[in-house]
Amino acid sequence: MAELDEAAVFQLRQEVLLRDLSDKLEERVKKRFSGILIAVAAASFFGIQGIASLFIHQQLNPEIDEAKDTTARLNAEADILVRH
Repeated sequence: MAELDEAAVFQLRQEVLLRDLSDKLEERVKKRFSGILIAVAAASFFGIQGIASLFIHQQLNPEIDEAKDTTARLNAEADILVRH
């Protein structure tokens, strides 16, 4: 009967140890996962903003250049008209 009690105590200690290790591992995994999640979210946000900015710049750059040229030409014509 004493051996059974010792075996039961050993079993209980082993279960407590395993539960404690499991809890610590779970805590570390949650911390690491949340850190990775924050990093991925930040990289995704800034990456999407950068891609959108680049796409818009490429799409609008010719139109912006054309508008600048037109403005410069109209300003030059206005100066000629004011002088005469």
